[in-house]
Amino acid sequence: MSAVAKTLVPNKCWIVEDDGIKVGTLNKEKKGFSFYRNGVKIEIRDAGEVKRKFGINQICTVKIGLEKCW
Repeated sequence: MSAVAKTLVPNKCWIVEDDGIKVGTLNKEKKGFSFYRNGVKIEIRDAGEVKRKFGINQICTVKIGLEKCW
């Protein structure tokens, strides 16, 4: 998967798309992230692990009106 996570709720929730097709959602939790795909929740420790496990090339966040991607 070569996906991009687009902001749904700034710094909290993203929609993950692969070639413009929704493949899941990513949520920031107190400790790490949760990735939901096909009704299955996968807990993840950090953003690096999100990128490695799911091939998400870009995660965008909004900070004081400016979009930042990492």
